[in-house]
Amino acid sequence: MRLLGILGALALFSFPASAQSSTIVSSGFSSPFAVSSYSMPNGGTGYYQYHDYIYPSANASTDFALLSGGTGLLTDGIAATQSWDIGMQGAPGEEQGQFVGWYLEPTINFFFTSAIEIAHMRVNFDLSYRGAVGAPGPVTVNGVTYAVSIPGGSDPFWADFDLTGSAATNVESVRFTRGAPWLMISEVEFVTATPEPGSLVLLATGLLAVLGGVRMRRQRSPVT
Repeated sequence: MRLLGILGALALFSFPASAQSSTIVSSGFSSPFAVSSYSMPNGGTGYYQYHDYIYPSANASTDFALLSGGTGLLTDGIAATQSWDIGMQGAPGEEQGQFVGWYLEPTINFFFTSAIEIAHMRVNFDLSYRGAVGAPGPVTVNGVTYAVSIPGGSDPFWADFDLTGSAATNVESVRFTRGAPWLMISEVEFVTATPEPGSLVLLATGLLAVLGGVRMRRQRSPVT
């Protein structure tokens, strides 16, 4: 009976399953659901080199070479706020900026250390319309194709893809298409649904209250 009473009291303090908020998870943020690695064809070379040059691979400076087993610019937690041609790293022919660029349509596999339910994917695209770089085309995530809503202006922008209801997985396979000869991506973030911090505090408070009440009753019980 005492156990039933405790369970009943906990039910009063538990939070509803629908009380959720979004938490960003990527290698640039502190999270147990960080991207552990991603694999993809490296970026290419135009007037500059648009490789994923911080990726820990001997192929990091080779056009379209396979990169696997590490992470780089796409999940470093730094999203571009200026177009690809601003803030170059060096002279023409050298690496530049925060963008990885392709004149093909890459498929990128993002891996996690455990299976999780992804609520949203956010991608930072270049939209400068300079140097044959333009808006992206549709994006396919694990076989489901999503249109990209293109804003006005020419600044880099975040595109949000609602993946709510997708099955838990430890890999997100993403195929990007081009709406112009060149595709430029600065950052990719994944968002997972987690309990709201306030709800967790309420649950913890309720548990402490129940356990405290049980302890007090035990102390007041007569010794037999």
